[in-house]
Amino acid sequence: MSASVEKVVSDTKMARDQAVARAGESKSAGSVMGDLMRAQNLDYNVRESGNLVNSVNNVEYFFEKSSYAAGKQMICYLNPGDEMVHGKGSYLVMDIEGSGPGVDMKFPSGCGTNVVDTIVLTTSKGTEILREEDVADRLQLVIPATHSQDWLSHYGEVMGFDTDHNYHNNKRRVVIPLGLLCGFFNEDKLIPASLTQGLRVAIKLNTQDVAFNSDNAANTYTVTDAKIVLQQHLLMDSAIAFLSQQASSQGLQYIFSSYEHVGQSASTDTKVNVSVTRALSKTLKTYFKARAQGNQVFNADSLASASSDQVVDFQVNLGGYFEPSNKMDLSGNLAEEGFAYTQENLWGQASMGTWKSNDISYTDFKNALYAHFGVNLTRSNKLSGLEIASSKQLQWRIGVKGAISQRYDVFVEHLKLITSTLTKEVVQD
Repeated sequence: MSASVEKVVSDTKMARDQAVARAGESKSAGSVMGDLMRAQNLDYNVRESGNLVNSVNNVEYFFEKSSYAAGKQMICYLNPGDEMVHGKGSYLVMDIEGSGPGVDMKFPSGCGTNVVDTIVLTTSKGTEILREEDVADRLQLVIPATHSQDWLSHYGEVMGFDTDHNYHNNKRRVVIPLGLLCGFFNEDKLIPASLTQGLRVAIKLNTQDVAFNSDNAANTYTVTDAKIVLQQHLLMDSAIAFLSQQASSQGLQYIFSSYEHVGQSASTDTKVNVSVTRALSKTLKTYFKARAQGNQVFNADSLASASSDQVVDFQVNLGGYFEPSNKMDLSGNLAEEGFAYTQENLWGQASMGTWKSNDISYTDFKNALYAHFGVNLTRSNKLSGLEIASSKQLQWRIGVKGAISQRYDVFVEHLKLITSTLTKEVVQD
């Protein structure tokens, strides 16, 4: 073969190799970008749907004891085996009945979740994947911010949203979606089976004075016949084998939201700052609540909201990012454009009576009838939340009229990531 022919062949082979390399790089880059687009819900390709589920069943898991007194801890072990749990289709069922010399035992506000103080989830390998305290207090604040009055009318009754029902010697069954109690069960994605096999659910009950706002120490209540009902999906063998291989090679990652809580009492200053210092990689929302404290300790608080005309302004600061950009003045000087901004980005609640889709009165808002507020911290979706670090603390800055006997609580919704392998679970906040 002549030198010129050899050069042509060599150049052709080099060009082909370079083209193959460029195609591989392009395909790799495209694959990465495709993954990112799907993660951000920006994938617009409609694929042919293929069913991977053999069957769906609702399975009951009873707590260890048939009866629990107020203030005690309820324990339930879940064991769905190889079936995967849909948290949003699962719920807690329990009967609540009050007793004692006091004849009036009603929920002053809230619902059956008033009896839940703390919930802790621990895997069969001993990994604590979630611990949330002051659950009842948080749900009294968050449920109206995230659910509408229409939802209350249709579904709230089975949860016990009824201030007229007297639980004294009058047993009532309540049904509570697990997704409301904790974010672990509030995702659309099925929960990896390795996380729910042998999962220990511990629920500590509130004392009766907290749950029922009762000052009669001789009163009490009991929870009976408590159970957890899981919606379980049995996948096809090929899907189970694929997930098992993925778990053994790189692990299965499950993302869900949880809540951090910080509370403090009012000082003698007219400016109150409540800071969240725990490092959290992605924060989604934050809520603030002012409530009566009086002579009661925090654990025995009535859960009732405080007189809200004491709060005159507020602002959230997260490492130099302010929401709203200018402090929200509630002393009667709120401009209409400021109110419109608040409607879009923030949330206010007056005396536990305002729900997500209710009309909010501009007059009421600017005259400081609101004691509960919420701020959205996400930029596009929940995967793009803001970070809290040692140099980027989240702080609620509250202006009050003076030294008052109030309790201030801040809740921060944030993401948790669990990587589950065949031998362990790694939890990241």
